[in-house]
Amino acid sequence: MAKALHTLQSMFVLTLVFVMLAGLKQGFVEGQSWRLPPEEGQDLDGKPPPSLAKLRYIKQIDFTRNYLSGTIPPEWASTKLEYISFTVNRLSGPIPDYLGNISTLRYLEIQASGFEGPIPSSISSLSNLTELLINNLNGGASKFPQLGNMSKLKSLDLSFNNLAGDIHSDLSGLQSLETLLIDLSYNNFFLETQACRDSLNLFRSYGNNL
Repeated sequence: MAKALHTLQSMFVLTLVFVMLAGLKQGFVEGQSWRLPPEEGQDLDGKPPPSLAKLRYIKQIDFTRNYLSGTIPPEWASTKLEYISFTVNRLSGPIPDYLGNISTLRYLEIQASGFEGPIPSSISSLSNLTELLINNLNGGASKFPQLGNMSKLKSLDLSFNNLAGDIHSDLSGLQSLETLLIDLSYNNFFLETQACRDSLNLFRSYGNNL
């Protein structure tokens, strides 16, 4: 990132991928401006700042491949974010329930983030999602989440989450779904109806009992 970002008043996208900064500090956010220091040479660390919720024009946050710790701040639940990615980080604890309050979300990517399962049931409230990518969660076995409200969903990846039990028949209501990639290795998944499976354009699994 060649220059510091001096204002996000009219900016709709904030992308921080492979960001080389000395750290992420709460004080960088003041009002509707976020100032980033020009230091280079270290991957982004620290915790996701609650103050980002003050940037009312922000639509996209991509913290892919950094060293962020902690969790997603509850203050973000009041934003109008459309895109969130925390792929490959060092977050901890369960995925926050309040993510389900960000009704404007269209893209949610939490892959190898450090989070633990289960996938919260509140995720089903995100009816505007077109892509949901949550995989490699830590922790024990958890149930397959209910996703029937996500009629706009086009891509779903819930692989490597140690999911167990029933794959809900409400998946058949995901009319826009183009890709369903689930790793079912060493689990005991089953589909309630063959029609549910047949309704998917692509179903990929590995070493499963289907």
